[in-house]
This record gives sequence, C-alpha cells and structure tokens, in this order.
Amino acid sequence: SDWKAENESLLSGLSGQSASSYMIQVFVLLAVGLGIGAVLAVSAVQKSRQLGILKAMGIQDRDASRIFLYQGILLGAIGAAAGTVLGVLFTYAFSKFVQNPDGTALVPFSLDYGFIAISVVTALLAATIAALVPARASSRLNPIEVIRNG
Repeated sequence: SDWKAENESLLSGLSGQSASSYMIQVFVLLAVGLGIGAVLAVSAVQKSRQLGILKAMGIQDRDASRIFLYQGILLGAIGAAAGTVLGVLFTYAFSKFVQNPDGTALVPFSLDYGFIAISVVTALLAATIAALVPARASSRLNPIEVIRNG
C-alpha cells in the first residue's frame, strides 16, 4: 500500500505547519524592518539640527546619508549576532531539558550553518533596506531651514 495515501492527513498537516512557519518568518522580518526604520527615522529627526550644521559646513549629501546607512547596518549586525547567540543557546537548552521518557533528547541539538548564514544575511539586508529611507531623507535636508527651525 502507498504510505502517502495512508498518511495523507498527517502530510497535509505538516505542509500546513511548514507554510505557517514561513508566514511567521515573513511577518517577523517585516516587523524587524519596520522597527529599524522607525528607530532610524526618530534618530534622523533628533539629529536633523546637527546634520543641518554639518551640511552648512560642507558635508556632502551622500556622506550625510551614509551616517544612517552605517547605523542601520550596525543595528542589523548587532541584532544578527545577538539573535544567533540566543538562538543557539535556546536550542541547546531545549535539547538538554526537553527529553523523552527514556532520557534522550526530544529534539537533538544540531546546528544548520547554512540556515544560520541565510538568517544573518537576511537580517543585515533587512536592516540596510530599512536604513535607506532615513538615509535618503537626511540627504534631502535643507541646512538653512533645519538650522532656522531647529
């Protein structure tokens, strides 16, 4: 007999679980991107006077935008590093403390370096993309207006 036909409901459930897992990852990525964008937008507003002074002194628009781009990349790198360390620690703890009745790990501890690399790159890309909006906005600041209006 065909095992797929016999376990059709199980396979359907696993497929649905996989799809919902991807949806959760997409929403988390979207939330992270919006969070970083909001932090950098607030930072841009708070630093607009300083940027106006720097621009009045001759700083180039691309250099002004690089400030926020680098800040976004730094936030992404710190977040990716912290997320990787915490993820590995929690996975290890889960494998040690959640066990079968016979004492073996319910979920054996293993690291998928490819998945970790993809996650880190995705975090850095999301942070960089989120930083582009405030970076572009800072390059469009009119120094005289910013200094005059504070």
